[in-house]
Amino acid sequence: YLVRKQNEQTDNTSHQLAMKVMTCGQDDAKFNKTMNEALAMQYRHPNIVVIEACFPAMLETRFGSSKGNNAVERHACIVMEYCAGGDLRSEILQLIQQGRKCEELAAWQWIRQACSALKLMHSKNTIHRDIKPE
Repeated sequence: YLVRKQNEQTDNTSHQLAMKVMTCGQDDAKFNKTMNEALAMQYRHPNIVVIEACFPAMLETRFGSSKGNNAVERHACIVMEYCAGGDLRSEILQLIQQGRKCEELAAWQWIRQACSALKLMHSKNTIHRDIKPE
């Protein structure tokens, strides 16, 4: 979701943020793990998305038709900086759609950026087990 953070203390301006909503249902272990991981990932690094906030929410989920069958489930909401340029996966797909190949220098730059971010995480005793271009 694309959300806005209102700055009421200054001139009432706002800036865009992204919010990821993860369904946890009634699974306490999944909910606690998700919240703890999001809170632990609050690093300041040019190649790591900044997490602004993390909070629980009880949201109605529809199953099937709009005539009932709804359930209220627990969700973990993670608010993070909005990356207007997209992600690496989008960049790669765009190259493929244009029939172009990735330049070697660009590939090395992406690898360097990922390694730099991982180096910071490892220095904080954090292991990222789900590295992907999204």
